Amino acid sequence: MSGFPTRPTRATFGPPLENRRPVRNPRRELDASLASLAFWQVAGLGVVAPIAWVLCAKSGDLGDEVTVVSHAEAWNPDGALPGPEVERTAGGIYLVEYAASYPDADGADTLLELLFGAAAPQPTGEIGAAAESLVGVVTRGSGSIFQVDIIRISAYGHRDAGFAAFFW
Repeated sequence: MSGFPTRPTRATFGPPLENRRPVRNPRRELDASLASLAFWQVAGLGVVAPIAWVLCAKSGDLGDEVTVVSHAEAWNPDGALPGPEVERTAGGIYLVEYAASYPDADGADTLLELLFGAAAPQPTGEIGAAAESLVGVVTRGSGSIFQVDIIRISAYGHRDAGFAAFFW
């Protein structure tokens, strides 16, 4: 059974299960309907949950660079593959780039087709009245490349800040 980076459907887990015989002791035997429900729920989660995320922080002497602090991808459950490359292209504008394809569970190269993203700015050292209100905007360039814009709400314009980005 192959898997990520493509999303699982209910059919990925095979046909609906049936009991071989009636369940006599539910404490010791699993009813097929429960296993089928679990497959259904896992497939449903694969539809609505982000399949990749990255946490980035400002870095450099002037805070004008970006560092990947942490990342995780559904197609990389053991963390053996490198994460995305993140580059600051201008003040408050970042490019997040994944490889164009990744191996699925069977080792076959599969095209990465992320559909959209969301970003949450993570400014540091700004608590209370001094904190700026920031919003993150994600623009899809392709199935593996996204632009993240961090924008000041009070005085509309870009601002460098750390951010978390999530991709579906």
